Amino acid sequence: MRDARGSLDNTTTLILRPAERAAGLTRLVEAAGGLVITCPLVRRELISDDSRELVDKATRDLGQFGWVAVTSVNAVDELTASLERTHPGTPLSVVAAQTRWATVGPATTRALEAKGIVVNFEAAENSAAGMLAAWPEQGRERGRVLLPLGDLATSQLQDGLAAMGYATTRVTVYRTVTIPATSEALEAYRYGEIDAVIASSGSVVREFVKQFDPLAAAQLGGELPALVAIGSPTARTANAMGLSVTTIATTATDHGLFDALERAINLSKEY
Repeated sequence: MRDARGSLDNTTTLILRPAERAAGLTRLVEAAGGLVITCPLVRRELISDDSRELVDKATRDLGQFGWVAVTSVNAVDELTASLERTHPGTPLSVVAAQTRWATVGPATTRALEAKGIVVNFEAAENSAAGMLAAWPEQGRERGRVLLPLGDLATSQLQDGLAAMGYATTRVTVYRTVTIPATSEALEAYRYGEIDAVIASSGSVVREFVKQFDPLAAAQLGGELPALVAIGSPTARTANAMGLSVTTIATTATDHGLFDALERAINLSKEY
């Protein structure tokens, strides 16, 4: 592995995640000489009892689905908890073997594998569009797909699979609620102490714009920090809200985000 020591000297990065979720990336940044401020703007919350009943109804008859498409690490815990409720005493590796499993990227794959579930297809691009573009031909004969999604997920994957001829069942497995930004993060941003911001989802970008008001700073002639997006969907959300994305992580991993951060800092130095 290359030596990144010193590559982020005298820089401060705002990571819009909880400290525990940002721990691996924080270690990489600090090893490269940079400082980190973490500030979660959204969090996952449990679904209602009614929604949980719908999830259980789907997982009870998991074998009727040709595929389960999991697009977020956040979906894994509630989904696998439902499988444990509906198939008590049966290992998840046995329950899950009845159908094929697809993920949007390596983090989601690892989360499922940690539960004993074998993933059959992992999208190369961390997005619904990437999943649809590479969806395998094998398995299309079993035309039902279970989509365990968050409450704010778009219909892109659902619509795309329907266009391929699949019958989709969408269930909500987690809710997203907002968190007020910390005074530390807000003050550091307003006083120009932040060199780069890392956004990990479209919902995070929307809250960032609402709470930090970066466009107001730009209108006043202020210099905006570099913006790193975890993937193309997050970048598209940022662009739609008037923000320029400096770099996009090629993989949704700590190392992928770190590499994108280094590129963003280097680009910023060129101007």
